[in-house]
Amino acid sequence: MPPSRASSDVPRAERRLSQRSSARRGRIRRVGAWTAIALLGLLVIGAPQLLGGVFGWGIAIITALAGVACLAAAWVARTEDPQAPLGPVGLAALLTWGWTVLQVIPWPRALASWLQPSAVELVDGSAALLDEAPPSWIALSIAPGATQTQVVVGAATVAAFLASAALVGAGHRRRVLATVGLSGLVMAVVGLLHAAVDAHRVFGLYEPIHDTSPLLAPLVNQNQLSGFLGMCAPLLVGLGLDRTEPRVRWAWISAGVIVGASTLMAVSRGGAASLVVGFLTLALFGSFRQRAKQGRSYGSSLLLIGAALATAVGLGLYVAADALYRDFESSGFEKLELSAMGLDLALDHPFIGVGRGAFSAAFVSRLGTTTRATNPENLAAQWASEWGILVAVLLMAVLAWSILRAARRAKSWAHLGGAAGLVGVFAHDQVDFCLELAGVGVVAAALVGAVVTESKRRRVGGAWISARWITPTVGGVALALVAVTGAFLDERSVYGLQRDLESAMRARDHERFRAKLVEAVEIHPSEPTFALLGGSEAGQRDDPQALRWLNRAMTMAPGWGAPHEEAARYLIRSGHYGQALLEIRQAGERDRPAAASLAAPPLERHPELASRTIRALRSDALGDDLLDRLARGLPRASPATIEIDTHLVDRGVIGGNLRAARRAMDDGRPEEARELLERVPGDDPRVTALLARAHLEGGHPERAIALLGDGEAPDDMIELRARAQAAAGDEAAMLASMEHLRGRAAGSASRIARIWLIEGELQEQLGNDFAALRAYSRAERMDPESEGLARTARVAERIGDLGRAYRAYGDLCQRGGAPSACRHRDHLLEQLRESRRRAGQPVGTP
Repeated sequence: MPPSRASSDVPRAERRLSQRSSARRGRIRRVGAWTAIALLGLLVIGAPQLLGGVFGWGIAIITALAGVACLAAAWVARTEDPQAPLGPVGLAALLTWGWTVLQVIPWPRALASWLQPSAVELVDGSAALLDEAPPSWIALSIAPGATQTQVVVGAATVAAFLASAALVGAGHRRRVLATVGLSGLVMAVVGLLHAAVDAHRVFGLYEPIHDTSPLLAPLVNQNQLSGFLGMCAPLLVGLGLDRTEPRVRWAWISAGVIVGASTLMAVSRGGAASLVVGFLTLALFGSFRQRAKQGRSYGSSLLLIGAALATAVGLGLYVAADALYRDFESSGFEKLELSAMGLDLALDHPFIGVGRGAFSAAFVSRLGTTTRATNPENLAAQWASEWGILVAVLLMAVLAWSILRAARRAKSWAHLGGAAGLVGVFAHDQVDFCLELAGVGVVAAALVGAVVTESKRRRVGGAWISARWITPTVGGVALALVAVTGAFLDERSVYGLQRDLESAMRARDHERFRAKLVEAVEIHPSEPTFALLGGSEAGQRDDPQALRWLNRAMTMAPGWGAPHEEAARYLIRSGHYGQALLEIRQAGERDRPAAASLAAPPLERHPELASRTIRALRSDALGDDLLDRLARGLPRASPATIEIDTHLVDRGVIGGNLRAARRAMDDGRPEEARELLERVPGDDPRVTALLARAHLEGGHPERAIALLGDGEAPDDMIELRARAQAAAGDEAAMLASMEHLRGRAAGSASRIARIWLIEGELQEQLGNDFAALRAYSRAERMDPESEGLARTARVAERIGDLGRAYRAYGDLCQRGGAPSACRHRDHLLEQLRESRRRAGQPVGTP
């Protein structure tokens, strides 16, 4: 081969080798990019399905997924966009996460006392309860255990944002936006499927403890569910508006309509408002897009946005209009008052905050009755109270500026849809609670990253702070946090520790309870629940330390009635009845009036204490309610009940009149009962029913009929009306009332059988024995377990239908009834044989 030919082949081979290497690197980059997008999609779709991260195990899984997705996105950015800047939002997120870490790190006691004196007071109080020395190093957070959990949640949130931002910088904005939109669609479909099969458990496994949304979904709280869906609906519509293929375009828009309709089906005022705000914001952003110079018209797109909103609202109202109307009608402005109280808490801790996640523990000193505020239902108040006002204002300002800047520069409807969804969910969280949930927060963080991050092609200037090493570092830290704390997040939470303590209490295992209590108080020094449990368990053992624990719970949560109730229980057990009455009164003032029943057992044993009880509980509205509840738990004829009812009758309390009237009727004095009941003003149905019964037993059925009327009434009132009609001899009216009752009981054989029994009884009262037999027979056919057969046998024997009576008693005997049924059967058999013998003798035979 000539030298020139050989020398020319060398560069050609090198070029082919270079092309193959470049193609291989391209394939690796594409696979890496798709892997990172898939991992981010798994995070944003899966996180809300894990019950939104309510429990510690869900937080651990979400954080692990966020860490892996962040590392995968960092690998993509390393090759596709190595100079990606961190950006203002990324920097703000890192700083707030770092501030959360500083809140949970122990500080020297002297410095902590200056920065956060309330945290030092709480820790010292807990140490005194445990008979331990005050610690030398104290965290700034009022609830260190809750803040530790929020450090992990913060890692997941920042990792989700950085993963999304890295992929957008590499040119995958639309794919990231699509995964967020699909997350909302999946949630809506799951909720609709649960509703279609009338499910009461999420995925057939988890049954919500508290009231849930009518649209049962993994986000079991209706406010959280509606806020999340309202965030995704405008994004889905925006994704559709960018597509030119009709099928794809309508598929995305239809998905947005489904998610929007589901937002209303979740039945939440905040969710309905956020949906409208999101769509209006999308239309507004679209109206100001800077593409008019290109001569393109956006009128048709704006019409589609309006049509999508109208369709979603129409479908949602078609299904849930009544529920939404009731929600709007019954709800007041309590959430605004709660938000104001949350801002007041922030003013008390303006620089440091109470600690991320510590709002509930800090707020219980201001609002802690039968309910517990876990958040102020306002994002600004939440951030300001937990992080401090300065950090909250800076974070909100950076987010608002970045979202508006991104909307101004957006070149696609999908980009605008994401920005509109963020505006909608932030508006939602000014009156409701959604973003504070870990499973929703990571999805919102990914959406923020997709919206505010500029792609590499449109970036101007260099990176002020590069995300090259920050992104993989955050991903690694997130995974490290899961490895170190993930297994303990659930069991070290307030609910996990409370569950273990209650289990030890039920098992009467004092050693295990004490060890777990020490752990709980050290991790959560501001949580009054543990002081309450400590006092309750000590009270079980008659330990005088019970009052120390309960007094501590009262101090931490002054408005909580449970510690006073437990104190009353312990004082009664230890023989301090007078002090127990004072605690019962205190519990009643804190929305725990049921504590009055604790005084029933000692008062039943010592009725002479009734006068003392009346004086201690006082003669006012609350005292009357407590005495009324107490009297309900005592025997009606008890001397203590009689004395309390005499006092309540003088005070005009209905319960006292009712019990006194029932005692009079039990003693055969219906006229006295009538006089007591006629004193009661108003038309209380309990008084009406008892007064009608008094008229009936007093021999005045016509008065009872006039009092009960002939309109719609509860079943027991209609039954009483029928008895009065029978007593008055009006068979037709009685039968009409019985038929009305049977119509109401349609579908319940046992209830219909019972009504036939009542009709038979009334027919006997009227002297219609054959009609009574028919009624009893029908009752037996409807429900063989009823008394229909026994009554049929009794009436048939009485009227001389011995054959029917014999068959009825025989059936009762075969069913294993009372021995008397078998004796009646045998006796009737002898009678029948004797009657047949006599019938066979010649006439006149002696």
